[in-house]
Amino acid sequence: MAFFTTQRKETGSYNTKRTKPCRSRRKGKIYNEKTKNGKLTVWGAYERVILAIQNARKWADSTCRAYDSVFYHYIAEIYNDIEYASLTEETAEQIWSSKIDIFEGSDAQDQRARSIFVSFVEQACRAGLSLMRFRDTVPFVIPEDLSQLTTEQLLEVRRAADRCQWRPKSLTIEAEIKIYNELIKRASTQGECIALLVMLLLGCRTSEAAGLSFGNIRKMADGLYSIERREVEEQSSRTVKTGSKTASGYRLLPLLPQFYELLEERKRIVQEYMEKNGYTDLDINDMPLACQGTNLLTRCTAKEMNRIFKDICIDAGVEEGFFFEAEAMMAIDKEAGAEYENVVVAYILRHQAATELVATDASRAAISVLMGHKIEDPNVKAFDYANADGQRELLHILMQRPLYRYICGATDMEQITLEKGQSAVCGGSARLVAQEEEEFDLYIDTLEPYDTMQIQLEGDIRLMKKDARKTTALPYQRPSGLSMVNAVTQVVTEAEENVRAGKLADKPVMIAQCDDPLSELLNIDDLHIDWKPQITNGDGDLSENSSEGVQMAVCEDALIAVLPSGVLKEVPKKEFVYNWTKRARRDEKIFADKTMDSIKAIWPFSQSADKIVISREGTAWYLLAEVSAEEFLQADEWEECRGTLAAGGLMIPCEKDADSLICGAQNGDLVRLPAEKLCAWQGRQQIVRIGEAPLAAACFCMATDDILLISEKGQALRTHVSDLYRRVDIGGGLTKGMRMKTGTDDRLRCCLVYQPKRSLTAISQQRKLLVLRVDGEEKAQLRAQGHVGEGVCLVHVEGSDGVADVLYADQAVLLLSDSGYAQCRDVSVLREKGRRAKGIEGMKRGQIIRAVCAKVK
Repeated sequence: MAFFTTQRKETGSYNTKRTKPCRSRRKGKIYNEKTKNGKLTVWGAYERVILAIQNARKWADSTCRAYDSVFYHYIAEIYNDIEYASLTEETAEQIWSSKIDIFEGSDAQDQRARSIFVSFVEQACRAGLSLMRFRDTVPFVIPEDLSQLTTEQLLEVRRAADRCQWRPKSLTIEAEIKIYNELIKRASTQGECIALLVMLLLGCRTSEAAGLSFGNIRKMADGLYSIERREVEEQSSRTVKTGSKTASGYRLLPLLPQFYELLEERKRIVQEYMEKNGYTDLDINDMPLACQGTNLLTRCTAKEMNRIFKDICIDAGVEEGFFFEAEAMMAIDKEAGAEYENVVVAYILRHQAATELVATDASRAAISVLMGHKIEDPNVKAFDYANADGQRELLHILMQRPLYRYICGATDMEQITLEKGQSAVCGGSARLVAQEEEEFDLYIDTLEPYDTMQIQLEGDIRLMKKDARKTTALPYQRPSGLSMVNAVTQVVTEAEENVRAGKLADKPVMIAQCDDPLSELLNIDDLHIDWKPQITNGDGDLSENSSEGVQMAVCEDALIAVLPSGVLKEVPKKEFVYNWTKRARRDEKIFADKTMDSIKAIWPFSQSADKIVISREGTAWYLLAEVSAEEFLQADEWEECRGTLAAGGLMIPCEKDADSLICGAQNGDLVRLPAEKLCAWQGRQQIVRIGEAPLAAACFCMATDDILLISEKGQALRTHVSDLYRRVDIGGGLTKGMRMKTGTDDRLRCCLVYQPKRSLTAISQQRKLLVLRVDGEEKAQLRAQGHVGEGVCLVHVEGSDGVADVLYADQAVLLLSDSGYAQCRDVSVLREKGRRAKGIEGMKRGQIIRAVCAKVK
């Protein structure tokens, strides 16, 4: 340990910037500010930077005066008349050690003076008074205001933050076990360890753990106890206040029996102390769960918790550089800083809990309840779990964490038997129980990336070729209720053996090693695990199906996404896993960037055809086929056109043989424009005069075609194009067309050319997928009703659901959602249904905003 240890953070909360320093009553000796040859002494340098120190450290007035007194009585005396610029870390340590008697044996006063001296040296270095700076493994203190840093320091902070993004965030199980054991060992003499145990076991924030009192313990049922998270410590003030970052921050968390017994024993000790010392006016329920050292009635602070935890981490093998990197990351990423309260101990322990929770069978809502996050599911509230059954459910989830299994000694391997409807296993052995000709979807997760797994088939079981998938869903996405019992058991058993042997693992061995499971649970599935399956028969011989790969599909057109901010961005060209089964599988992210989690609209951008962009008000721009997607997105001449698309405009590909353009408003009003008048032009042009409703759909067609007008509620009207009056020129108004059902908020959604010999695929906003029967036979075809009418029910949609898109697709269709996910489905294997039918689940996430044809590779 370094003689002078670098302080890691501002230690106060005084936010008013001072214009003059706070000084103590300096009585007695007067120190020289300069040496005989005119150089600054240590005292002189201190007088130059005292104001900057107090502003940077955010000390209260009383603290400033107390620390100034320490500097005056001890530090100035130790380095009296010594030139400050001549000091090095070595000479400073030697001089300090030679005059250690000045503290008269008080280690506390010695440590306090060293801490103040370090703050002074850091600020003096920033002021350019010396190059001396104390370094353990931390380059410098990261201030809250990054503008105080030099260019080189800011660059180092950004590099450290970047390293933190790539470093595995979770502790090794060995380190976690060692930290737990050390916390239990020190709890009797260092009360801060109780708060650290709360954070490690329950994933609480620092202020939440420090704010707990004995009165927060609740009995839910015989043998079942919980802790109520109601108050938080107020900015390290040793006082508590009622408060929470989210509505679900107020929550009940189940206690492990072993931890409850520890808290009860601690409560007994505090009660005896209060009775012995006459604290009869105090209520045991108000006493802190975690105290300052051995001061049983004094609540600990986040700073004291950090100090204890850092010492324990060093003993457990956690790299000290990780603290600086985590601090740098939180300084750069303000959202992460707010989530972890800008405290490294919270970053490590709270993140550890979240990382392990996503590897359980828990729903996202249950994890949000445990972590005190906002619950996205409107049907789930935190108080749903505030009863005995709810607490048992949460305890069941927590019991799947490796640390809990270690504490409870649950390290025996077991075999999992899969009954009908279950479809996942992780580690250990699994036995499938199947009836004749019964099918299972089996997902198998590995412990490490690129593991080789062996799947053994016995009897008449046959593995279908496409089941040998190269990626697996993460555990919390599995449709079954199976936990990671075997996988975690194996990890914990090995870790326990390593701890006994004095070994430490090089890296974590958990499935979910993700950047930030706390704030981005929805995006964790980006971190899929690749594995190499080896499939053998009952004799152990390799099956020929082992090398069978997964088919991929791609959208041949470019895709342009409209983000909520109004920015247009091209979707990266990528291959999507081709789902040839009859059920929805794992969705894939459209963008690799995790911040792209919300999309307003997506438009196909054909590179082989001219296109027209039409605003909701009827103005239009013409794009030649030569204009690439990149040019459209970047060139200044298309800026206004891009704004139109971002504001809800339409992008329609031009058909070579088309003689008409049909435009429809939301209320069903129509207009047929002459295609020959829509030749290339520059700038914008008014092609339609709208009425009381904005434009909603358009398509190019021929006079001999029929078109389908489809509403959001699934109504469809077939009409002959020739029945619509063809305007002589562009710029005309709309006339009556499809009627929306009275008493509804229905509106026009799609307009396309009717092709009775092809099956029509319809997709609803709430992810329902439906393939309609081919209307080849005359009696099955939709009857043309002219251009005015309500039409017939084409697709049955329920409640708030509505049609998202309708298209003709022969095989593969790519579904795209507003949450930035996609899934490629094979529509040829789906059972075709008649009109007025309900759809099946098309994908898993978000609301569908677009469907496009895809080509299987």
